[in-house]
Amino acid sequence: MRWARALVVVLVLSVLGGLVALAPPATARAAELVVTSTPQPQNLFPDGVLFTIAARSDQPIRSVRLTYSLEPGGIPVGADAQFEPGVQVTAQYRLRTSANYIPPGKVITYHWELKDAAGNTVTTPDARFRYDDTRFQWQEARSGNVVLHYYKGGAAGAQRLAAAGAQGVARAEDLEGVRVPFALNVWAYATEPDLLVAQQHQSAATDPGVLGQAFEPDTLLSLVTNFDDPVAHDTLRHELTHLVTAYAVSGPYEQLFPIWLNEGISVYMQGDPNDVGYVDAFQAAVKSDRIVSLVQLQTLRSSDIGLFYGESYEVVKFLVDRYGKAKLAQLLSVYKQGSTDDGAFRQVYGTDRAGVYQQFRESLRLPTARPTPTGQPSSSTGRTGDARAPVATTAGHGAGRAIIAVLIFALGALAVALVALLVALVWSRASAARRPPGGA
Repeated sequence: MRWARALVVVLVLSVLGGLVALAPPATARAAELVVTSTPQPQNLFPDGVLFTIAARSDQPIRSVRLTYSLEPGGIPVGADAQFEPGVQVTAQYRLRTSANYIPPGKVITYHWELKDAAGNTVTTPDARFRYDDTRFQWQEARSGNVVLHYYKGGAAGAQRLAAAGAQGVARAEDLEGVRVPFALNVWAYATEPDLLVAQQHQSAATDPGVLGQAFEPDTLLSLVTNFDDPVAHDTLRHELTHLVTAYAVSGPYEQLFPIWLNEGISVYMQGDPNDVGYVDAFQAAVKSDRIVSLVQLQTLRSSDIGLFYGESYEVVKFLVDRYGKAKLAQLLSVYKQGSTDDGAFRQVYGTDRAGVYQQFRESLRLPTARPTPTGQPSSSTGRTGDARAPVATTAGHGAGRAIIAVLIFALGALAVALVALLVALVWSRASAARRPPGGA
């Protein structure tokens, strides 16, 4: 019977072995990187926003990065958060408006990217946060694509002001041949101190006593003490037109669009272009023939602000009256494509800025102007002469490569000269050694 018992043992062991073989192999637990908390960003208005995230992993967490952009159409910006590396971390990033100004009401889209020492990564879904001015309880009035945010005054008056803004936007779109596809947000402040707090990290020193300020592409801060004040209505039309113009010329060349043309269009869209004396300043300059060429017009912004706005408006009015609205819309389109100042005017009006200026003077019955000396400042921001280039220009890199090439060539030539000198010295000494003593 021993053989039977042995057979049973063998059969049992075989079955157990088969079960072991059929069992799935044991696997090591995969390392985990898990986000444990993503609290709502903390609004620190007017100083910025504090973003926070918490996470854990089996391996030390080495990198926590926030990527954010401003809607609509903002360029994504990446920033490293502050935290103590470890298997459990709480990381924070403070977006400071003192370094990167953000107007109230802007929507911030953001997400986090984390990485641990084992190479595991986690990216959170996009989230949105609106950076509000938390000092007030805001209400809204809507008309067209204009949204008026206000905290003081009646709803009926706010609706009338929003309607005036929407009418101004529609007229500007018609003039410039575009349609703005997103909402334009107006934040109406009832007092100047309230407005200044919202602007405290954004210099408004260019135009002292500013009544409104546009922030591309969709935000306007405005001082509104009375919803039915004609100046408040014209300020709204003026600044909203800036946002329409910004959309019309948006692209890599947008920063080179002439400021005088930008401001002239905005004053042209006002109900009363002389509401703060711009036309009066221009007419006084005409009487004494103190108006300046289109090449020099930009320089007035820092020396005679009234004449700068007044002449800019009058030139735009002249262009529309003589050539029509379609030509002005075409001029903006040509600028958007990257044309030079004079190139744009030649393409649209058949003559350069000097030629248009002579026509403008003739319309005012002023004598022919002397030619503007070459090298005078152009009408565009941050450049001289008539050169135009995209914002992200690489022209300087080509010049740098040329200089490096010249230096390499010069060093090579010097090396060749030194080698030739050494060969000559060796040859001279060898010749002297072979010459017999006392030989001629």
